[in-house]
Amino acid sequence: MEAKAEDVEEKISGSTLRPNDRVLAYHGPLIYEAKVLKIHEDNKSFVEDHEGKHESIEGSGLPDAYMGVRAYLVHYRGWKSKWDEWVTNNRILEWNETNIKKSRELKQRLKEEKEQQREKLKPKPKSESGPGRKRATSVESAGANSTPAAATPAIPTQQKRRKADVGDKSRGYEVAINIRKELKYLLVDDWEFVTKERKVIDVPAAKPVSTIIADYCNYKKAQKASRASLDAVDEVATGLIVYFNKSLGIMLLYKLERLQYFNLLKKNPDFTPSDIYGLEHLLRLFVSLPGLISQTTMDPTSINVLLAQCKDFLDYITDNLALYTNEYVNVSPAYDSLARS
Repeated sequence: MEAKAEDVEEKISGSTLRPNDRVLAYHGPLIYEAKVLKIHEDNKSFVEDHEGKHESIEGSGLPDAYMGVRAYLVHYRGWKSKWDEWVTNNRILEWNETNIKKSRELKQRLKEEKEQQREKLKPKPKSESGPGRKRATSVESAGANSTPAAATPAIPTQQKRRKADVGDKSRGYEVAINIRKELKYLLVDDWEFVTKERKVIDVPAAKPVSTIIADYCNYKKAQKASRASLDAVDEVATGLIVYFNKSLGIMLLYKLERLQYFNLLKKNPDFTPSDIYGLEHLLRLFVSLPGLISQTTMDPTSINVLLAQCKDFLDYITDNLALYTNEYVNVSPAYDSLARS
């Protein structure tokens, strides 16, 4: 990657880029479309904005290390303004077909590497099953610190432990749901498809949430678990359906998806989300579930049962991912424009 950056620096040395220019910029291992907001000339005591006005360096956010070089404040298209940053020539590429192709190639290469990693992590068939089999108890963060995926609240790249007030307010209870790497990778891809590639999941899903949960219940019954165990499975399954249906429109949708949701409501105001949306939205619920649990008055024993069932359910999903993943589709320019408004 360093060699590529050096090649780019040679191409744009002495560049005449101005504010408002459309460019490409490295962010982490990938290249994204960006817009120049402000520029700083070598050793100047000011920065220039999009109107050609000079602003004091103080308050501009320009790093001290960039005082003696040409730098650009860029905004990445489709990203929140908090990701605006000052970059130098070695991160900037001119907007042309060659560099656009390079951006696509890097993205494809990273996608292939992730696919290879998934294959390595794919669980091997196990002869034993049931409560006694060993399961992974924790996974590392799926995101990279250099990309917004790691810092976006909607992406579960890092599970946060929350304390739930259970019974006595003075007694905290740790609530955490560990999500395996395979599912974290899926969620990172989900975030990128929707927020960066401007795609939405094709609904209704072939295997909606209600079907996934029903399949899991049947799987547990086939294991000939005890009556008490099956009762716990049914109770948790019912609770997940309720949580999902109540949470989807409030906290499980990205901005781009809200228009799709409202269109569904127009067609049928009484539609049930768990019969329409699938795995990806269900996994988003599990990211938020610790916080939802912490707001209940459940006792520690009930919470332990719930967490154990959630873990077993997520293991089942991981082992059957190919059955439940959905396709993303491009939205029309008209839809995209309306969704942004």
